[in-house]
Amino acid sequence: MVFIMLLALISAKVSEKSSRLISTAVWLLQCIIHCEREKTGASIDGIIAFGDYINHAIMEYAEFSMAFHHLYAAKMVYLQGRTLRTTQSFQKWYRENVPQGKRPAYDKEAKKLTAYLEQKISKPVSRKITISETQFNAAIRRYQESWKDKL
Repeated sequence: MVFIMLLALISAKVSEKSSRLISTAVWLLQCIIHCEREKTGASIDGIIAFGDYINHAIMEYAEFSMAFHHLYAAKMVYLQGRTLRTTQSFQKWYRENVPQGKRPAYDKEAKKLTAYLEQKISKPVSRKITISETQFNAAIRRYQESWKDKL
């Protein structure tokens, strides 16, 4: 009996961790999708600002790194220098499955991306991130400094 309860508790913790991982990965993926430019990809500055816009929070480097490794393992994103890009196969899926309107419905988009990512999630693939924690934190500081002009 105790073993079954312990197993259920562990299962709930794993499920909670998996759910948090997927929501963080979707958050990063939405940032990349909406900040990516054809020739330059998505800059870390853009990702931080957009992440705050849609989630009212600033992503931490550990969240960014964890989410990137899972999206990379799922073959949805890759690094190009210091910018992030979506893969061609993911772009094709996105165009076919997420309705595009004049005004994006971020919540509906997140639900579609979550369902897709739940099917694709796998163990993270180790890939050196060319964006260091120092560079990431510098981008956060630049973003926060930009608020001073608007307050």
